[in-house]
Amino acid sequence: MQNEKKNWLLGIIMSIVPVVVFLLGNLIISSIVQLFYVPGIMAKALGDGGGMEKLQDSVWLTEQLMNSSYVAVASLASDLLISVGIFFWWRAVRKPEVQVKNAFTGKKFVFLVFTGIAIQVTLNVIMALVFFILPESVSEDYQMLSGELTGDGSTSLAMALTVVVAAPIAEDLLMRGLALNYGRKYMNDTAAVIITSVAFGCMHFTNAQLAPLSGVIIQVVYATAIGVVLAIVAIKFKSVWAAVFVHFIVNGSAQLISLISGNVKNEDIVGYCFYAVGIVAIVGMIIMIKKKMITSPDAPTYGEIEMAKKVAAAAETAE
Repeated sequence: MQNEKKNWLLGIIMSIVPVVVFLLGNLIISSIVQLFYVPGIMAKALGDGGGMEKLQDSVWLTEQLMNSSYVAVASLASDLLISVGIFFWWRAVRKPEVQVKNAFTGKKFVFLVFTGIAIQVTLNVIMALVFFILPESVSEDYQMLSGELTGDGSTSLAMALTVVVAAPIAEDLLMRGLALNYGRKYMNDTAAVIITSVAFGCMHFTNAQLAPLSGVIIQVVYATAIGVVLAIVAIKFKSVWAAVFVHFIVNGSAQLISLISGNVKNEDIVGYCFYAVGIVAIVGMIIMIKKKMITSPDAPTYGEIEMAKKVAAAAETAE
């Protein structure tokens, strides 16, 4: 095992392979889903009187295919379908994991909720400081991307399900379930966390289709930071589902804030309430950590359970 632990090159490769598979699968499935919109686009071209000229106009055709509603549905379908495949892949290599019931016991559940809220509040504060320093154009580019992902105050069900549910499941099973466990097998935990978090951040470059690159780079940087926290949560709680749940809270709170802010007259009140809840969450986390209320589950992992079964089977055979 020590030799495996020192094989960094293999660790990096094994950490990246699931990411490549995910991105290729996402591209293929999204493209297939978007093909179903082609008849509608053709009908629109003919109905607008442009006929074949519009269909031959690559700029117009790209704009139609990249329509936010089309992209949302395609992303939702691809994330859900890929999640199924990743889930079974993860089940085959989940030896360091404990059963879900052992990862969410008692105070751990509350701590995970606090963690998700604290991440979102901290992120908002840091982003405000960053945009105060950077050129206004960068802030505008990021706001464009944020609007596309959150629906900009609208109630896009497909986009909400993608951002809040499908993406966290797919991304965390991939990065904290597969890539991180492969990395930890051949490298130390610190290296595995850093490498998989950077890879997680870079995955968000695919959002360059939704907004200018400068806005996407901001997302890549903070997604990398969030990836580090989620990886630590997965290791500490010995469960990828703990990371998935925190990811739910992070994305869900952003979606909720956008929805409420876009439908109330005084957005400042929403902001004040959000930061008040955030302060409570951060203080709650600090208290729980200082009082050592959160400890790693002492239940056996799937790997230990499998080994115990093999030992018991061998003992029965010997008798």
